[in-house]
Amino acid sequence: MILIDSDVYAIHLMYLRDVRFSLNQDFLDRVRPIPKATTIFNLLEICGKASFNLSLVAVQKLYRDFDKNYRVRVLLPRTQGLSAEQLLQQVLIERSLYKIFARMAFMDALILSTAEKYAEIDTFISWNARHFRGKTSLLVLTPAEYLEGRGSS
Repeated sequence: MILIDSDVYAIHLMYLRDVRFSLNQDFLDRVRPIPKATTIFNLLEICGKASFNLSLVAVQKLYRDFDKNYRVRVLLPRTQGLSAEQLLQQVLIERSLYKIFARMAFMDALILSTAEKYAEIDTFISWNARHFRGKTSLLVLTPAEYLEGRGSS
């Protein structure tokens, strides 16, 4: 299953003049029928960016309907019975800090450390693939690379 990064959705929703918009749209059309995911942190990041240009009601609708509109599963951090304190320490701090030590931004670290805990995720799609390559066991591709078939066996 692929995990799609925030930037792909942001281009689709907010950056209609981006030079990658058409290619981005082709990618989203191509993956529409297949199982895919994004993390809750991606969704919150998208809503945060959208909040500067949308009404409160529109941002609430974006959040509420995102999974249905994009036919995407929104992944939460795996808690496995952890207390709130353990969740904060182990999931949000330790896993993210490990990624930060590998020169990764905090939000990217949260997203990647969440995705890696789901065995069904094998490919990470981002326009910023260079930020993730060499820092995960997941196959990391741009939408363009995915469309070129680089993710195929």
